[in-house]
Amino acid sequence: MMSNSPLVNYTKISPNKNSPRSHKIDTITIHCVVGQLSVESLGAIFAQTSKKASSNYGIGSDGRIGLYVEEKDRSWCSSNADNDNRAITIECASDKTSPYAVNDKVMNSLIKLLVDICRRNGIKELKWKADKSLIGQVDKQNMTVHRWFAAKSCPGDYLYSRHGEIASNVNKILRGNEHVYTANTKLTPEKFISTIAPIVMKYHDKYKFGFPSIIIAQACLESGYGTSNKVINPMTGAYRHNYFGLKYRPGRVFVNNGYFTESGSEQNADGSYTPGKFDWYKFPSMDAGVEGYFQFIKNGLYKNAVLAKTPEEYIVELKKAGYASSLDYVSKITNVVNVRELTKYDDKKPLTYTEPKGTYWVGYLVADLKIGTKGKIVKFAQKLLNGAGLKVQEDALYGEKTAKAVSDFQSKNSLAVTGEIDAKTWLKLTASNGIHI
Repeated sequence: MMSNSPLVNYTKISPNKNSPRSHKIDTITIHCVVGQLSVESLGAIFAQTSKKASSNYGIGSDGRIGLYVEEKDRSWCSSNADNDNRAITIECASDKTSPYAVNDKVMNSLIKLLVDICRRNGIKELKWKADKSLIGQVDKQNMTVHRWFAAKSCPGDYLYSRHGEIASNVNKILRGNEHVYTANTKLTPEKFISTIAPIVMKYHDKYKFGFPSIIIAQACLESGYGTSNKVINPMTGAYRHNYFGLKYRPGRVFVNNGYFTESGSEQNADGSYTPGKFDWYKFPSMDAGVEGYFQFIKNGLYKNAVLAKTPEEYIVELKKAGYASSLDYVSKITNVVNVRELTKYDDKKPLTYTEPKGTYWVGYLVADLKIGTKGKIVKFAQKLLNGAGLKVQEDALYGEKTAKAVSDFQSKNSLAVTGEIDAKTWLKLTASNGIHI
């Protein structure tokens, strides 16, 4: 009789399932929750029939493990019945924004849970090649990801880039080489930013193009805040210092110390992903990794980005020139800038505003708005306040009444009540009006 993991701390069986599953368990599918949720909160979500979603297991932000669909049954998790009938699906509490990082407690519990699942189900080792074409060929690859079955980023770049490392650590324990795995991600997002920002600003001054806020955000996103496989070889621990996901192109960069080959994927126009093996730059230090970025972008292919006059123009032109294949790359970068408040690293120059069409590039509209600010951007903010249910006159003047409306909005949205519009307030204010950034 099929059993469930003894590591479970909380159980709430979801009605969203098929019982029994139609295939033996031979596959693992790891997901990101997109939220630092508890196992109880995740259970409450899966208990709703209207959600039409569930997973076999979930790991809360505190590392506790929840059971929502017994292993004998098929969960509704990966947008693919064939996959879910043969896979154990695991939702992991993660950040709400890309790369959807998980904390050490979650990673530790994930490794332990995977070891237990493999042992009880006769899976001798986990195999990962980042190759969508190998789905179902469990003798070659027995780990799958949600993004292969639907136009989603799940499990996020943080977990996706670590699948090889996860498999390696699980297999070491299965072979008896290690008894306990303990994640120790000492490099926090804050420490990574404070370390790389001065280097970015140094080379920004030398090469005289780009915007530090955007470039720092790119490093955060592309490297998982300095912890991805492109920065550190997961097998040897040796540093590669590729913080920007730079693919190797002979003659374009001159501060690298070679290159390495590793699996990756590119997003197609329909939202699907195509896996493959690519050559990536390797650098001797973080300093060289950052200068390598500037040398790479200085290439003529990105000339429109080099000539950009605003941060939003810079990232848009990089995307147009093919820097990244991710369909929502611009919004991901913008979100990192806002959440991490990176505009403080840009030159303190007066910002101009042209009312955009369609998408509003928040984070680069202006610096903080406060009493006394005038102009179109204030009128735009007032328009958003009205859209959020606060009644203010759209007179392009940031006065006492506008400040009061902002304070009311901040209070209702659990923001610091200052009466001024900062990056976090911009983010909430635009979101409340259905504007995607």
